[in-house]
Amino acid sequence: MKLSFDIFKVPLYSSHLDIDNDKLLYSIKSLKSDSKSKSNMGGFQSMLPLNNPEIKKISKIILKEVNIFSNEIGLKNINKIRNIWINVNHFKDYNIIHSHPLCALSGVYYIKTPEDCGNIQFVNPVTDLIDIEWKKNILKYNSYNSSQWSIEPKVGKLILFPSWLKHFVEPNLNKNNPRVSLSFNLK
Repeated sequence: MKLSFDIFKVPLYSSHLDIDNDKLLYSIKSLKSDSKSKSNMGGFQSMLPLNNPEIKKISKIILKEVNIFSNEIGLKNINKIRNIWINVNHFKDYNIIHSHPLCALSGVYYIKTPEDCGNIQFVNPVTDLIDIEWKKNILKYNSYNSSQWSIEPKVGKLILFPSWLKHFVEPNLNKNNPRVSLSFNLK
């Protein structure tokens, strides 16, 4: 008889979107505005207008994936993107640890990801307890005992996660090319 079972889980969703990223990048570069960066250290963030045709197009694609994820985790379908912005991180730029309050789900879509551009790191909600109580006893890291979970960015990759899940982005160590992504919040 099996006695161990999961009681609490943190869901993440990843899929690959078939989007013309060169066209998307070209169109959103013209939409950039002077926005105050919330989490970038040295990088650039700019809010994008939700009523722009190119943003509407990618939003529709994202919302299809969001509803697949929502159904998998037992949430109502989410049909509204609250806000969307571009992130541009050049050499040594990164994003500090943060979450996205007052939203249900958040996500990132990778438009340009040169080699060594920095992974996104998700932080276990009980990381303090894991580091204090379990760290000396861990034989092999896994989804039960890791204090962080790393995902490598790839062009076309979409990642969705609960907005309350803390995360950060490692520095872009590519001296020649920026990492470019779209991030968004959903209600």
